[in-house]
Amino acid sequence: MSFRSAISRNVPALQPAYVRSPAGGRDAVFRFSVPVLRVRDVAITIAWYKRHLGFTAEAFPEHGPHEFAILERDGVQLLVRRATGPTRAVDGHSGWDLYIWVDGVDFPRLEASIALAGEIVRPLAPMGDSMAELEVRDPDGYVLCIGGPTRASVTRS
Repeated sequence: MSFRSAISRNVPALQPAYVRSPAGGRDAVFRFSVPVLRVRDVAITIAWYKRHLGFTAEAFPEHGPHEFAILERDGVQLLVRRATGPTRAVDGHSGWDLYIWVDGVDFPRLEASIALAGEIVRPLAPMGDSMAELEVRDPDGYVLCIGGPTRASVTRS
């Protein structure tokens, strides 16, 4: 029997007991996942995400040097933790680390702001008639793909 057929026949049996529904109860419900990025300097990372993407941050300890921070904007959260070893390699583009969808972004303005620091991985590119994407690199080398509807598609709706 293949793994795929085993899954299709008895999915609940393959789930750990702590996420299965108790007799007459409700299944556990996973609500969200938050990425944790290892960074060289939490304060520098906070400043970059604030300046370019408008995130707010709560850093721990409150007064530097910070070990950890929760970055948040519009319900999107990122956790950053000071690395004791290497962070993400900056040796070229090897794919996205984060994909962030943003409604109402002014892509040309965002791209111009980030380009001043030389952190564009892939310039603004249309993705069909109604959306676009921009790939940027944060101070620790993480590649963010920022996607969203284009202004033309927003005004048509």
